[in-house]
Amino acid sequence: MRKIAVKLLNVLIACTTLQVYAQTARLQGPVQKIEPEQFGYNLNTYITGPKWSNPEFRHTVTRLRPGNVRYPGGTIANYWDWRTGNIINTITQGFPKYRNDTFSYTPYDIVKAVPDGTEITYCINMARPTPETGISVDESFEVLASQETLDKKIVDILAGIQAFYDAGYPLKKVELGNEFYQGAAGGVNGQGGVYSGDVDLYIDHANQIAEAIHIRYPKIKLSVIGDSDSKINDGLPEPWTDSVYTAIEESRLNHIDAITFHWYTGPGTPQLFDAQDAKRSLNQTFKQQNTRRISDYADNRLGLELWITEYNTFSQPGESKNPNNPGGGGSIQGTWINGMFGANLSLLYTMLGPEVSALNIHVISKNNIQWAMIENSTTLTGNGVALGLVGRAMRGMNKAQAIEFSGIGNPTFGADDSPSLYGVKFWNSERSAVIIMNNTEEARNSVAISELLSGDGTKRLTQYYDETPFLPDIDSPEEYKVTEDSGLMFDFKDELGDTADFPPFSITVIEQENENLIVNSSFESTSEGWSNLENSAVGRKNAYTGSRSLLLNNATNKCQSVSQIVAVDDKSTYRLSTFMRTRLEQGFGSFTLKFFDIYGRELKKGISSKKIQGTNTYQEVSEKFKVPNKACGMKVVLSANGIGRVWFDDVVLREVEKKNKKWKAPDRAWNRDFVKVFPNPATETKITVILGDEKSVPDLVSIVDLWGQKVLEATPNSDGELDISQLPRGIYTLNVHTGDKTWQEKLIVD
Repeated sequence: MRKIAVKLLNVLIACTTLQVYAQTARLQGPVQKIEPEQFGYNLNTYITGPKWSNPEFRHTVTRLRPGNVRYPGGTIANYWDWRTGNIINTITQGFPKYRNDTFSYTPYDIVKAVPDGTEITYCINMARPTPETGISVDESFEVLASQETLDKKIVDILAGIQAFYDAGYPLKKVELGNEFYQGAAGGVNGQGGVYSGDVDLYIDHANQIAEAIHIRYPKIKLSVIGDSDSKINDGLPEPWTDSVYTAIEESRLNHIDAITFHWYTGPGTPQLFDAQDAKRSLNQTFKQQNTRRISDYADNRLGLELWITEYNTFSQPGESKNPNNPGGGGSIQGTWINGMFGANLSLLYTMLGPEVSALNIHVISKNNIQWAMIENSTTLTGNGVALGLVGRAMRGMNKAQAIEFSGIGNPTFGADDSPSLYGVKFWNSERSAVIIMNNTEEARNSVAISELLSGDGTKRLTQYYDETPFLPDIDSPEEYKVTEDSGLMFDFKDELGDTADFPPFSITVIEQENENLIVNSSFESTSEGWSNLENSAVGRKNAYTGSRSLLLNNATNKCQSVSQIVAVDDKSTYRLSTFMRTRLEQGFGSFTLKFFDIYGRELKKGISSKKIQGTNTYQEVSEKFKVPNKACGMKVVLSANGIGRVWFDDVVLREVEKKNKKWKAPDRAWNRDFVKVFPNPATETKITVILGDEKSVPDLVSIVDLWGQKVLEATPNSDGELDISQLPRGIYTLNVHTGDKTWQEKLIVD
C-alpha cells in the first residue's frame, strides 16, 4: 500500500512541474508522522566519563542535539543500582569489570545534566535485585526467581521511577529490561540474570511489573524486549518475540505500548582501503534494511510502537583485517564512513513507518572508537559530527517525507542498488530541514533543491565530508581516528540559492524557517510548482510582495485555473491563505482544495474558500481545515470563474500545530523527611505514622497493595498508631492524607 502511495504522489507531483532540471531533488510519497524527540543516544558514559557535572561536556552533548537519551544505557541496565548510579557493588562476574565509581550517575544527576527538552528513557534493572531489596545477587536461582524477590524488586523499581519525578522530570518511557534473550543460558551471573533465554518467566514478571508501574504512573509508556538478533525463521518473528506478541494478545502481558529492538549491522567489508571499500560498507546499511529490518517491521502484528534503543555497526574483537587495528572493532571504526553508516541507518529506520517512535544510537561515551560520539569534553568524533547532523535535522520535527532525485548519473551503487543520494525532509509548523547523504565518491553538483524547501526564511547549509574516507596509510601502525578537528572538511552557507553541491561522501543539512508547503508560493519563478502557468501570466506588476504575482486573465465565462499537488497528513489541521486582488466584470475568484487517497481517488469532501467578486484591492483569503481520513494528497486550485482578471500572491500552506500542555507536578510525592512510619518493615500488629515535627498525626491513612487494591483505610489514634493486624505479609503503599495534601510512603509487612 505504501508503494502505491509513493507512485501516486510521484505522478501527481510530476504533473505540476513544467521544467525538469538536469539534476533535481523533489519530495515523494506520503507524509509520515514522527516524534519530536524521536532521535537520540545511549548514555554509557559511566565507563570512561567525562562527568555529567562537567559544563564543557554538557555543552558538547547539546551539539549532538539529542531528542532523547536512554539511561543508564545498554547492557549495564542489567547490573545497575540507580541509587548509587553505578553497577551493583556486590557483583563480581561479567560486565562489572567496567565498574567505575569516578563516573557514576543517578537519575538526579541525569535529569539535571541532559539538555533542556531532551526526553529520558529509563531502562530498568529487572535482571538482579539491588542491595535495597536485602537479597544477595548470589542467591540460588530459586530464590532470585521467586515471587518474594520479585515483590521487593517491584518496590525498588517504583522508587527508581519516582526518583525522576523527585528530580523534577516527569518520566515518559520505561523499558522492561535489556536483551534477556541472549544472556548466558540459565546463568544467574550471565547478562540476563534469571531471565536468560526464559521468555515465559520474563513475560510473567514483566506483566507484574507493568501492572505496578501502570497503577502508580498510568501515563508512562512501557516497552518489552523483542529479539532482534537477525536470524530468519521462515519469514516468521523470532521465537522470543512471537511469544511476547502472543502473551499480549492473550492478555498475559498487559499495559504494553511498545516493543524494543536492537538492530546492529556488520560493517560490510573486512577492510577500508579505497572508495570501493567505502561504498561496500555503506551498501550494507541498505542491504540490511531491505531484508531483515523490513521483515521485523512487518512482523509487528499488534501495531505496537517500535523503540530501536540500540543500533550501529558492530564487529566482534578479532574480526578486523585493518592492519591499523588488528585487535578488532571493525574495519570502518574511527573513520568518517563509520559516522555515515550510523546516519544512513538513522534515516532508514525512521522512514520504515510511523510505528518507529524512538531511536537510540550507541553511544555517547568517549574512547569507544567503534561507537563513541564524543572524543573528549569539547570535541566530537566523526560519529558525533555525522549523528549531530541527523539530530540537527530531526530534533523538534513532527513530520517527515522521502526525497527522490532525478537526472543523477549512476543513481545507485552496489549489488542491492543502494541510492547514491539518499535524503529525507523533516519539518514542523515553524521550520524545515532536509538531510542528504552522498554515499559515493562522485560529486553531485548544482542539484536543484527549490522544490524541497518553500519557507519564507533564508536557506542555511551545514555540510561535512571526507572525499577520501578510507585509511590514508595502510602501513601506519597508528590507530586512525577522525574527529571534527582532524580529517574532515566542511562548508557553511548562510544564504543558499536554489541549487546545492554534494561532495563525495558528504552529509548535508539545509534548514529554513517559516515552513510553507507550497512551492513557488509567491510566483517569483515563472515555471516551478504550478500546473498550467503556460496558459496564465506571471506578471511583474501588481505584486503584493516581491516582484511577481499570478494573473488569471479570463476573457470567457469558463473557469481558468492553476493548481499544485502537495502531500498532507490525514486527520491533521492546516491553514491555507493567499492574497487575492480582483477586477471582474462577472463571476468570482477563489481557491478550492481537493483530497485524494493512496489509490488516486478523489475524496468527496473538498473545501472552497469564500468567493471574491467585483473590483477589490489585495485582501487575504484563508481557510483552516482538517484533512479527511485516508487522504494523502491535496490539490490546491487557484481559479478565476467568469470574465475579468484575478491576481494571486503569497500562497501559504502550513500545518496548525497544537501546543503541548505544560506538565504540572503531581501533588503526591515521596517525602521521607516529613512522613515517618515505624517500625518499617512492620513486625508487629501496629505501626505509627507521624507528620512533620512528630507532634501531629494524619487525618486519614489508606493502604494499597501492589496491584492498586485498597486493603485498609483508617484514622490513626492520637499517638499516630494504626492497627495492621489484618494485613498479610507483603509490600504496600501508604497514602497519608491531611487536609488537601497527600504523601506516599512504602510499607513492608514482615
